[in-house]
Amino acid sequence: MLGDKIESKRLAERVGVPLAAWSGGPVAGLDEAREHAGRIGYPLMVKATAGGGGRGIRLVNSAEELPEAFERASSEAAKTAGDATVFWRRRSRAAGTSRYR
Repeated sequence: MLGDKIESKRLAERVGVPLAAWSGGPVAGLDEAREHAGRIGYPLMVKATAGGGGRGIRLVNSAEELPEAFERASSEAAKTAGDATVFWRRRSRAAGTSRYR
């Protein structure tokens, strides 16, 4: 389960780990992406469920950036990990710093 970021988040939720707002599962298309983004708010991160090393991650600061970020993250994830599945999560400020992750 821990190799899949979506299943890892679901497991964390089940055992009560506090999480940043997220899509709750995979985001299948642009209409669904807009719905989740509206609920989560900006800025947000588009993240690939598979792979690693930062591939398939895109920062989205506004609704105008959403279509390109969704397409690029999905495409990068498919190329590098063989799985185009992505999810959304709120961008959070790292504790004790001015940096975001």
